[in-house]
Amino acid sequence: GRTGSVANPQPLHIAAPLYSPGTIVQVEQAVKRDDSSTASTSVSDIPGLGVTIHPKFSNNKILVSYQVNMGGNYHMFLRVKRTQNNTTTYVGNGNASGSRPLASSYQSHLHSGHVNSMNMEILDPVNGTGPITYQLQFWVASTDYIAYINRSFDNYNNVYGPGALSSSITVKEVCQ
Repeated sequence: GRTGSVANPQPLHIAAPLYSPGTIVQVEQAVKRDDSSTASTSVSDIPGLGVTIHPKFSNNKILVSYQVNMGGNYHMFLRVKRTQNNTTTYVGNGNASGSRPLASSYQSHLHSGHVNSMNMEILDPVNGTGPITYQLQFWVASTDYIAYINRSFDNYNNVYGPGALSSSITVKEVCQ
């Protein structure tokens, strides 16, 4: 404490509210170690890349971050769906402009043996203490295209091919 005394016995239990801006209150994470694909122009959830957090305080923010290994051939999109109290919104998208899809990550052309890491990090207001689910979604611009998670288009089975990849989504409640 202020006087240099040490609290005994440990751990120290705090009965009153503690104000500590920037402190991480809790962390939740989902890790995907298998692969998934889509050749659909309709948005779909990426299996294994969704996470739910139960905010402790209604005025905090959630630091949402993902790292997704993505391969494929053309025009692949990612976004984060946010659901709280039966209301769905999306975090990390750019502004609407013409007929461009709203996404948080986009990849155009890849060599058929390549995989790129797609990343995003953004603070999202909590808006109450109801549980919040963040779900990664993906789609392609045309049914002629295909997007893969955790593998390349060719999926080479040799020492030069990307393999044994994982992707993750992490959410952290941050005191304000």
